[in-house]
Amino acid sequence: MKAKKRGQWNMKKFEQSWAEQLFELREMLETHALQHFLNLPDSDARWLQAKTLLERHRTLRDSIGDSFSMFSQLDRDFHSLLLSAADNIFF
Repeated sequence: MKAKKRGQWNMKKFEQSWAEQLFELREMLETHALQHFLNLPDSDARWLQAKTLLERHRTLRDSIGDSFSMFSQLDRDFHSLLLSAADNIFF
């Protein structure tokens, strides 16, 4: 993306190398967050949220043909939960 005017942007060509670099950044952030998540105390509410997300995933898996559009929200919820464990506002 390239700044055009205040608050306006132009989308530049999205190249393979950009996608790979973006993936690498996301992988680093989520690996860091996962380390924090795994060290959460057993009493942390996010463990219950993770269990609920797993149940939602299994339900969706069994009906993906009819509900494939719901996967995007489930994926966002999962990554949001994972990143929340890093307790970093920039994540």
